[in-house]
Amino acid sequence: MTCYGYARASSTDPDVVAQRASLRAAGCTKIVTEIASAKSRRRGAKLAALLAELQAGDSVVVTRLDRFGQSMSALQGVLSLLKSKDASLRAIEQGIDTRTPSGEALGDMLVLFLDFEVNARRERQVEGIKAAKARGAYMGGRPASIDVAKVSDLQAQGHGAAEIARRLGIGIASVYRLRAEGRLNADASSSRRSPLSSDH
Repeated sequence: MTCYGYARASSTDPDVVAQRASLRAAGCTKIVTEIASAKSRRRGAKLAALLAELQAGDSVVVTRLDRFGQSMSALQGVLSLLKSKDASLRAIEQGIDTRTPSGEALGDMLVLFLDFEVNARRERQVEGIKAAKARGAYMGGRPASIDVAKVSDLQAQGHGAAEIARRLGIGIASVYRLRAEGRLNADASSSRRSPLSSDH
């Protein structure tokens, strides 16, 4: 069982020294550091590699849940994938530890809440578009749909979640959700391992 630490900071404030110190103190044997940039097409690539590396019984530690990303759909995707892989999560500053019965229950509740909120936002968006169309004020294009077959094919070719998302123009969280829901081909390659930066 491996304890992974994930440290993430913005490109405008890339200091992750404090995060890494907290992760080492929490017992992490491998620490992955990512500097996130909204303009980067590879944002989240190291997180995707870390998640692909996970085995049952491994744990992922962050200082706060928002290190996984600031959108609820991104966090929902990560939490769902961790649960599907039987990996645990610890958020140091928020006191969340899914290795404990109470922490696991809290994690399940959080996933349900995020799922509810993401769906509610989607419904509000649809309602807003309908209202805008009724007023003749809607000028947007058709939202991109997810081609599950293409996601399965790219995964079977050994591409990671970040690369699949980049190629298809979808969010990484969408790839995670498809995996967690078991909608991708069962024979898709899961053995390809990505190199991770580590800190012992």
